Amino acid sequence: MGDHEFLEYVAGLCRRDGCTGVRRVGGSAALGLVLTGRLPDGRTCVVRCGRETSADRFVDRGLLRGFHHAARAELGAEVTAFVALGALTKGARRFAAGRGLLVIDGDRLHAWSPGTPLYVLRERAAAA
Repeated sequence: MGDHEFLEYVAGLCRRDGCTGVRRVGGSAALGLVLTGRLPDGRTCVVRCGRETSADRFVDRGLLRGFHHAARAELGAEVTAFVALGALTKGARRFAAGRGLLVIDGDRLHAWSPGTPLYVLRERAAAA
């Protein structure tokens, strides 16, 4: 699956879970491949699809920080999410937890794909 197919796959999952106005947008290098939309509660959500972070690579704090800040500043994100095929470093996990950034790594993506709603993944991440 290529980058754009992966982005469309994630967009389909967002739509399935009640997000509206889901669309691909361009942006800065810090944003990468992103989707914007509205969560069912009306908040603006920006989702980065980090397919380039394969299962044998790690997502580091700097990548998450750059995306999170750019999504808020450039796109007005109220909620940010990062979908990655790779695992996170400890620093990245701490950063995400401290900022309320939802990270959907390979394990969570496998849970989300067959039907676990996005809001459940967000609640589990907040509790972790």
